[in-house]
Amino acid sequence: MSNLLPTMVAAAALGAAPACAQSWYFGLGGGEARLGASATEFADVGNAHLDDKDRAIALRAGVRLHANFAVELGYYDFGEYRYDAVVSGLPLKGSAKARSLGLSAVAIAPLERLDIYARVGYARSEIKSRAGVEGFTGVGSLVDPRRRRDNEFFGGVGARFDVGRQFGVFAEYQKHDKLDIDAWLVGVDYRF
Repeated sequence: MSNLLPTMVAAAALGAAPACAQSWYFGLGGGEARLGASATEFADVGNAHLDDKDRAIALRAGVRLHANFAVELGYYDFGEYRYDAVVSGLPLKGSAKARSLGLSAVAIAPLERLDIYARVGYARSEIKSRAGVEGFTGVGSLVDPRRRRDNEFFGGVGARFDVGRQFGVFAEYQKHDKLDIDAWLVGVDYRF
C-alpha cells in the first residue's frame, strides 16, 4: 500500500490539472551546451582532446496550474562532442552524444508581459560514446563503445516575454548535475 500512495496522489494531481489550469503550452528552443567532462572519460588516455561545446535543442510541454506555478516535461538534446587521441601511434577519433528527458516544477514571478522563472526537476539522462581508429573500417574500427544512463536532478533559471496572446519568447540557463552539462537556450512558446 505504501508504494501505491504516491502513484494515487500523482494520478489525482494530473487528473485535476485540466480543471484548474490557466494554460497548456508547448515550447521549442535551441542554443549552446557545454560538457564539463574531460576527454579521458571517453578515451582513457592522457593525451585525449575534447571539443566540449555543441548546439542544444529543447522540446518541452507544460501546464501552468497557477500564475506562479507550472509543471513541465522536457526533452533536451545536448549535442555531440568530438574527441581525439593518439593510442600506440594510431589516431583515435570518437564522439559522445548527450540527451535528457525530465519532469520539472517551475516557479514563476509574473511581471505584466514578462515572466521570470526557476525550475527544479528530475531527469533520465544519457551520454553515449563511440570511438574508432582512423583509417580502419568495419567492426574492428569500433573501440570500447560506452553508454552511461543516470537519473539526475537538474535546474534552471530563465525569462519569458509575451509577444502576443499565445506566443512568447524565452531565454534560459540550465545545469544538469550527473550529465555535467551547462546549457543556454533561447526559443519560442505557444500557449493553448
